Amino acid sequence: MTTPYSISRALKGIHHMFSDSLRCIFAFSLVLGLSIVLPSPAAGAPDAKLCASGKMNAARNYASCIMKFEVKALKKDTNAEYLRCEVALARAWSRLERPCGEAALTEGLTAPDVLALADTTSLALASAAGDAAPLIATTLCTGSNVLVDNGNCVPSSVLCEGDGVAIQDGECVAIGSPQVGCTTIANIRANGIPTEAACVENVLVTAITDDGFYAQDTAGGTLAGIRVVVSGGQIDELGISPGDLVDVSGIFDEYEDWDHPETQAQIEVPNDGSVSTVA
Repeated sequence: MTTPYSISRALKGIHHMFSDSLRCIFAFSLVLGLSIVLPSPAAGAPDAKLCASGKMNAARNYASCIMKFEVKALKKDTNAEYLRCEVALARAWSRLERPCGEAALTEGLTAPDVLALADTTSLALASAAGDAAPLIATTLCTGSNVLVDNGNCVPSSVLCEGDGVAIQDGECVAIGSPQVGCTTIANIRANGIPTEAACVENVLVTAITDDGFYAQDTAGGTLAGIRVVVSGGQIDELGISPGDLVDVSGIFDEYEDWDHPETQAQIEVPNDGSVSTVA
């Protein structure tokens, strides 16, 4: 069976054959090519239209992800890493089982690969100040799952006991422990912290977006805001509104795509251009 991982690996090999000037063209062709390579819906599929649309979206998102990491690698003069793109593609692929009438698509994936696909509700807290590292939250890992350093929830029995979370050196620590260390958003974004694990408490939700929300330190100040992106766009399940105070614990990871708010009082919502002001 063709798997999303085998497709992505083949396409990445082709991708490196192109010059920088042709990569934008390649990204578009990647969308079209991948949507064609993905298997056609089985006869009598529950929703052929949704199946086809889902495959096109998965292809487009994968192409965009590949290009993003290419640009990042060029800026840093490093090799591009595509693990997140592959994980996202595999998740999108697995969600096509119902509309496409296809069997579970795990054939060809290794045990660690399958394990990494367990999470469907983890959060990514995205920062924007250069290489500043945001949090990836553990608060929405389901059941007894915990977050590991690749941003995926896995059963706690595999890596850590109870509510433990694995930090950079592989040690399991409890959320809120001294090793994790609660701090401020501003401190995380401006200075970083000694370990990859951290937590923030009583941060203010300031605006809701289509795929997450914005939050800020209540004390305000420059670099006091972060964007929270909910995997799978499950923002409605959070049940939060602007003005709510939330706690988030998690592990550092790098993200560079969004501009940060200049002040604590003003947050721009990119989807509709509106601005939320905190009293």
